[in-house]
Amino acid sequence: MYVPPENSPPVRRIRRSEQAELAQLCRQDKRWEKYYRGHQVWLDKALKDVESKDRVVFGAFESYHEEGDVPTLRLIACIFIKLSPFDKSFELKNLILPSDQPNEKLSPSAVEAGRRLIEKAVRFCDLRNIPKIEIELPTQEHAIISIFLGLDFRIAAVRDRNDNGVRVNILERSIGDFYHGDPFYKVKFAQWLIRCYISCETSKPEEIQNLIRIPFESKPFTRAFSDDNQVGRDKRIHGSLWLVEDDELLESHIRVITSRPDYHNELSLLLADSISEELRQRLLTEKITSIDWAEAVEIAGGPMSSLKIPMGVDDIGGVITVLEQEQILSYAGKSSLTYYLLSGIHMGLNPDVSDEPLLLAVYCHNWDNLGAGIVGCWRIDSIERLQLRRLLKREFPKDSALTKEDLDFYATYSEDEWVAVLNLGEYMPLPQPLPIIRNGEWIKDEKIRKYLYRELIHNGNNSAYLDRDSAATLETEMQKPTDIRHLLKPEVAPATDVTDKRFKVGFSFSGKEKAIVEQIVALLSGYIPKASIFYYHDHLAHTSRPNYDLYLKSIYSELCDLVVPFFSLDYMTSPPCQMEWKVIREIGFSLKNPERLMYFTLDGSIPEGFSRLDGLIEASALAPGAIARLILQRLGFSESLPAY
Repeated sequence: MYVPPENSPPVRRIRRSEQAELAQLCRQDKRWEKYYRGHQVWLDKALKDVESKDRVVFGAFESYHEEGDVPTLRLIACIFIKLSPFDKSFELKNLILPSDQPNEKLSPSAVEAGRRLIEKAVRFCDLRNIPKIEIELPTQEHAIISIFLGLDFRIAAVRDRNDNGVRVNILERSIGDFYHGDPFYKVKFAQWLIRCYISCETSKPEEIQNLIRIPFESKPFTRAFSDDNQVGRDKRIHGSLWLVEDDELLESHIRVITSRPDYHNELSLLLADSISEELRQRLLTEKITSIDWAEAVEIAGGPMSSLKIPMGVDDIGGVITVLEQEQILSYAGKSSLTYYLLSGIHMGLNPDVSDEPLLLAVYCHNWDNLGAGIVGCWRIDSIERLQLRRLLKREFPKDSALTKEDLDFYATYSEDEWVAVLNLGEYMPLPQPLPIIRNGEWIKDEKIRKYLYRELIHNGNNSAYLDRDSAATLETEMQKPTDIRHLLKPEVAPATDVTDKRFKVGFSFSGKEKAIVEQIVALLSGYIPKASIFYYHDHLAHTSRPNYDLYLKSIYSELCDLVVPFFSLDYMTSPPCQMEWKVIREIGFSLKNPERLMYFTLDGSIPEGFSRLDGLIEASALAPGAIARLILQRLGFSESLPAY
């Protein structure tokens, strides 16, 4: 199996703020248009589905930087995932690899990106108990097909497409051979175990007298037992898996199971940490299939399974999470932080086990051009667990690491997922990145070191458990003087009103273009303070007022060094944008310094009354970074700007 180097750029799920960059990458790629006449129509719909959470997209990133600058990530490849409407499987779509053309040999970097994207997609499906994943590929794409075949996919069918006669291969891979979920989340493991035992769907777990019951019903993939065949549907196998959590099986547990009225009419399984030989014989008599924890580990894949973790709950000192430098710096300046562990590992975190505080350690793929490793920690003050759907109904704290919109974007197919809400103190940086393998002497136990390497680097997971001894070493390292203030963005004290400020740049745009403008603002804030950028969504408390047009006119004409409108078809029809354009147009007529206006069009559209003699930048083919660079040049920045 392919193993990426420790400092490889990340392959991760595309974020809400990166949708404009994703759309640009997809529209520039021409590979699939040759085979599918309606590809662009499909692509437009798929990109909209990403916005509405009906699809998931993973991206591969490339790390680049100018000499002396902070490393930046650029999207270079992606793959789409969609739940199949026909059965409970995932379909892979629109694999885009860097710098290659149809039928040509793929570069090593393109093959690497493809492997890592596919593995990430498989792991995503695996953690959600999806039994199968498939993709349709034209038979001429031999190089891409070979990547999938090398990752345990098989050719399930070959057929001609009716729309254009292109011959395609249907490749599929079964998922779930090994358990890769949280080793301390026994309910989730039990659900995985049932689905491996029989093709079925599980219902909501219920607690009955110190036992957890997980009901299930078989779901055969044949019409004979489908919902349309009432006789066959009534004959489906149904049953219960009984889970004994953290206790040895007792006689009283068996009595609870056998006293149920429908016990004799269903299939019964039992999972417990340990089962005495006497009670195992009793279970055989009662026709209950029993599995103890040692047997469960072997069933789940032995050393290939996450259950083979070299530590118990009592040995856990925290969690390692993977973040990028930009995220770390945005969090590091906060005196407190509310952080979320989504669909990862957190059930093993128990603050009551030890007097020592649990740590949230941060792993970065390339910290300040010094390499990969653990770069800092937070102490975990408290932990709360709740389902994502309940979390989204809450009011979010001011120190939240993610907005409600960001979390909602991650809710695809998993609103029942349990989320750990961590309340963190002040960030504590380390003097140098501490690697996992190379010179990783700070991890004393070789088994722990191999576990962390497997989870964070080999499998590319976003989190891994940290043992107590290694956490103590990190605590010692954090006592060494470390100053990262030169990397932090300066904080500007909030003004009582927008008109109390002076802005370097102000933006005008339609709501549909928010994602791309949001990225541009984020890039600009690396060079000028965020508070000196007039971005409407950052000032809602002050801009919602009577005579908004006059108020806006004072901001654009008197307080902004540069006003940047982004024209688009939606800009033409949006009443708020029409009002903003009226204000900007009046400024253009009255300004003695017209260079304070900089016009962009995102799709070739221009508003009524605009003269092309005023100058217009066609931005439809420009990345957000390239647009940000042009704005910075206009503002007088000429050195240390990244190349796009």
